[in-house]
Amino acid sequence: MTNKPVIVIAGPTASGKSAVAIELAKKLNCQIVSADSVQVYRGLDIGSAKATEQERSEVKHHLIDVLDPWEDYSAASFCGQACQKIEEIRAQGDYPVLCGGTGFYVRSVLYDLDFGGASPDPVLRASLQEKDEETLYQMLLELAPLQAEKLHKNDKKRVIRAIEIAQSGGDKGEFRQQKKRFDFYQFCLDMPREILYERIDRRVDIMVQEGLIEEVQNLLSDPRITPDTMCMQSI
Repeated sequence: MTNKPVIVIAGPTASGKSAVAIELAKKLNCQIVSADSVQVYRGLDIGSAKATEQERSEVKHHLIDVLDPWEDYSAASFCGQACQKIEEIRAQGDYPVLCGGTGFYVRSVLYDLDFGGASPDPVLRASLQEKDEETLYQMLLELAPLQAEKLHKNDKKRVIRAIEIAQSGGDKGEFRQQKKRFDFYQFCLDMPREILYERIDRRVDIMVQEGLIEEVQNLLSDPRITPDTMCMQSI
């Protein structure tokens, strides 16, 4: 069957999305499509909490380790690749499970979004990167106040992208949601905030023990990677 619905597992960091997706995949005929803007990069393993090699040997995972860490990526690029994978999985008779914490990536797959039509502008981006967060946010407030209201001023990467779209004559930073692309069932994991924060604290401690600091140092030792490289701007 090629019309099987997409199963979406969403939720905040450390809510257990990956574990739930893997258990679901073991019980049903499922393949997991990662909707994470960092797990696409090779070498960003500990900090992005990628599925282990063992887990990936038990359940098929897609869109993990598909880019070098110095490459740029976008929601539009992800959407094209993820939709292709979903169709391939459905053609094989399996259920596609879209799992990850990058909400805009998830929406870009589930709905036919209009991304504003602006191609990345490396020169403009380089000039914007030199500005501080407050200056950039004020620029966006003047160019596209409605989009600025949806973003935090410290979210530099998305603020820059919104400015880029607005200055190109696009839809003033608005991404218009259009018709639903796939039938889907969406499950959002949730728990009391104090428990979630405890889980996040434990996760960070484990990441440091497993070599998070060394992982970042190793990445930054490559001259092609700087603190402003896209992969290094993730929360």
